Amino acid sequence: MLYKNPRGIGCDKCHGNVGQGTLIATYKEKDKTTNKLMTKTLIAPSINHLSIDEFKKILMRKRNKSLSMPTYFLTEEELTSIHFYITNIENKD
Repeated sequence: MLYKNPRGIGCDKCHGNVGQGTLIATYKEKDKTTNKLMTKTLIAPSINHLSIDEFKKILMRKRNKSLSMPTYFLTEEELTSIHFYITNIENKD
């Protein structure tokens, strides 16, 4: 349950069913140098290969450096549970 809806929006919405990472969006942006319209992508990285320490370090930051990654304010126990889930679940897709 924590992976699918920790605080209003689930990790699975961006990181996939088993933490494998997914394409979130494709969008257009004007290149400031060439003034041409460029296609850009926003991709959520794979998180199911991270160590528990890396996982906690990323999610326990007060303000995440990534503009698209929300801050969830999860407890240590919740982080450990989510990490266990994504590193032990088999890909059912």
